[in-house]
Amino acid sequence: MLKRLEDALKGGERVYAVLKGIGAASGGPVGGAPSADCIGLALERAYESAGTDPARVGLLEAHGSGVPGEDAAEASALVRFFGKAGERALPAALGSLAPVIGRAGAASGLASLAKAALALYQQILPPLALGEARPELA
Repeated sequence: MLKRLEDALKGGERVYAVLKGIGAASGGPVGGAPSADCIGLALERAYESAGTDPARVGLLEAHGSGVPGEDAAEASALVRFFGKAGERALPAALGSLAPVIGRAGAASGLASLAKAALALYQQILPPLALGEARPELA
């Protein structure tokens, strides 16, 4: 359940994670997938609004839809964005819930948020469902 932190603390509820910033990238031309530039801008806005240094990120939950054009744009944006953040090109762990639950439409973002929040709370890196490597995304 998503709540304001103040309300959760007041109610004595367990807090798994706190959202500090949000960025969104959606459809490109005529409802297509967002471009790498759109995704990069969403990342910049999210980290800026959160006041978080991207170089400190240890776990990144990506969309990883399995659609070649979408995945290529996302991979390109992530490498460009996190490459600017420091020495390593990407966070220590990169995951995606899509290979586990399939294409879940609008619910995929919330499911990924729940996965990342539980990983933070339990202080464990979740297992990855690895498929065939796609060299074009390397």
